[in-house]
Amino acid sequence: MLPILASGVLAYIGEWHMTKAKQAFTQNPLAAFEHNMKAHDVFPLDSTTRMQTILSLGMVMDMEAQVIVYDKAADRVYNIARSAQPYHPLVLLLRAEYLLQAVRNQEEVSGIMDYFAEHVTQQPAAMAAVKQWSR
Repeated sequence: MLPILASGVLAYIGEWHMTKAKQAFTQNPLAAFEHNMKAHDVFPLDSTTRMQTILSLGMVMDMEAQVIVYDKAADRVYNIARSAQPYHPLVLLLRAEYLLQAVRNQEEVSGIMDYFAEHVTQQPAAMAAVKQWSR
């Protein structure tokens, strides 16, 4: 009985952080990312929270302010999101975008582009990214 109660409490705390993340998503992406990561750390079983981590990181990367995203942090977020949906086009697009901005692991970017060319032909955003990155 106690593990079920503890799990429920952790899920509630995680959902509270996700609510805060959603409220801050457009106004303060850095705060949204922080709440998103706290939600995952408290209750890592929620696939929505895991998927949202990479979206939050994408918003942080698009901020006008200079924000340094360390490789280890970006890799952790990518692995969290992949644990929810490993081949979701948005996960792969944001991963490739980060790798291109950070100028690292061009082989992985090529692998993502190859995957899109083969499997994601019905996703206009993915196909546009493949065309843009292959220049």
